[in-house]
Amino acid sequence: MNTICGAKCGKCNLSDKCPGCAATYGRPFGGACIAAEYIKADGKEKYAEFRQGLLNEINTVLTENNIPEADTLYELQVFL
Repeated sequence: MNTICGAKCGKCNLSDKCPGCAATYGRPFGGACIAAEYIKADGKEKYAEFRQGLLNEINTVLTENNIPEADTLYELQVFL
């Protein structure tokens, strides 16, 4: 399955029902994927910078509360 953001969609429990975001132009479940929209607008490098900034913010809060830092972020499907 081809992805726009590089997520490991094959490990998702919905991968057998989903054609992937590359095949659906960033709309694998009918709604827009924030990661795909960000990448289409600004590119993968800017998305990587955004993710790293978000991870840094999360880790600041975690360390302030004596919680181990997170290593990475994962894209999740959202159903509204």
